[in-house]
Amino acid sequence: MKAGPLDPQAAALFAAGAAAGRQPVEALSVADARAGYAAGRDTVQLSRIAVAQVEDITLGGRPARRYRPNAPEPGTILFLHGGGWVIGDLETHDGICRHLAVAARVEVIALDYRLAPEHRFPAAFDDALAAALAIGETAGRFAIAGDSAGAALAMAGAVALRDRGARLPAALALFYPVADIAAEAASYAEVTGVPLTAATMRWFWNHYAPVMADRQHWSASPLRAESLAGLPPVFVTIAGHDPLRDEGLALADRLAREGVTVERRHLPGQAHGYLTLGRVIDEAGLSLTAAGAFLNRQLAAA
Repeated sequence: MKAGPLDPQAAALFAAGAAAGRQPVEALSVADARAGYAAGRDTVQLSRIAVAQVEDITLGGRPARRYRPNAPEPGTILFLHGGGWVIGDLETHDGICRHLAVAARVEVIALDYRLAPEHRFPAAFDDALAAALAIGETAGRFAIAGDSAGAALAMAGAVALRDRGARLPAALALFYPVADIAAEAASYAEVTGVPLTAATMRWFWNHYAPVMADRQHWSASPLRAESLAGLPPVFVTIAGHDPLRDEGLALADRLAREGVTVERRHLPGQAHGYLTLGRVIDEAGLSLTAAGAFLNRQLAAA
């Protein structure tokens, strides 16, 4: 898959940002990058639609937030937010989790895992795995979803659960996943003029996993796992204007080759991060609806 013409809604948003002098993430301090990402909650993030219950809890030793839709069906989705392991939190993805809970018709639990550079690799992975183990012990049916870095944590967490002989999720939903931070695919050089570029990804890597040996471990780069066989069905979205496009395609292809059911949503005109721009870009809601339906089917069949 190659990039197509940029989605008009995305193009207008990015042009407005450039005209306003928006700085790329890699030009900012960690504190400013976090503040800028958080500010989007009330401007570009999906609106906070009503759900039956929102409750702050603790999961696997970390803060978390549970979202229950009206008349929930059996099952739980563990949601792991994106942000390059450096930015993002329960608030930045609150709207996304609400929409996913409604679309999937099951409860969603979002995890507030530790962030770099205060807590470098493998802190985020350790937190995600602890949460998945905790849910697996209590929820019965569960799935794991995440965007970008959160999708990498979801994928690596599933591999770890399989290798431990622990309860596996019924499904995974990966939105434009990070799959290999130890190498740069061709799409890194091709993608320019959008918020996430190769330079941005390097900024994230250098904060999260500055040691090259760490980047090569499958818990940071799940595409490097020795085997992906035996994993549950996977829903994956891949954006054309995304430096991660080629590694996302490679991950989906490898999963399919190794016998995993894969449902792909190819978006040649979208850029990385569109899910967090849902107040402006319609595809965010469409992708969550599609992912929610997929997760609901897999949870019902578990």
